[in-house]
Amino acid sequence: MAEINARQLLDAKGEVYFPFTHATCVEGIPDDISDFDIGTVKEDVSNVQTDVSTLQSQISNLQNAIANMPTVSDTGWINIPLATNVQAYSTTQTPKARMVTINNGVKFLSVRGAVKNVTAGQTIGTLPSTMISSVAVAIDYAQSMHATNGFANFNRWTVLTTGEIRLQYSTTTITSTQWVPIDITLML
Repeated sequence: MAEINARQLLDAKGEVYFPFTHATCVEGIPDDISDFDIGTVKEDVSNVQTDVSTLQSQISNLQNAIANMPTVSDTGWINIPLATNVQAYSTTQTPKARMVTINNGVKFLSVRGAVKNVTAGQTIGTLPSTMISSVAVAIDYAQSMHATNGFANFNRWTVLTTGEIRLQYSTTTITSTQWVPIDITLML
């Protein structure tokens, strides 16, 4: 059978239209229209509507699950600007701070690293400016440090609401070359 090109019929406005025709002139439609099972077509349409409704429900459930997932923001490690004369103990222990926030509420401030050339009562540096407003109250913590004559020494640190990190007290007189770590994670 020769192939016949199908063409769309256009009206005077250039829009496609479908002329009336007899069922016997359309390929795929049985010669006897009574062979069409309208009940099956209605059932198929009903099944498709049910499937669409089920998919819409699943999409809604997924959207709710995504909306209720915890959100986490993380500043990454940022160098702490050190006070004059305070030095990082080594290049691998440069003092850094990091803020992790969960659901725009609970915040964790972590500081790490070590300094030298410090004395008790001295501010060793200030948190990066993006973190300062999260410190609502001053927080004290203790940290072990360089051992002297086989005995452990400890320092008491305070993170002030101004963002300053201050060495409040030490169990020993700190020499300029001793290792003085600042490592801690605080829940704000």
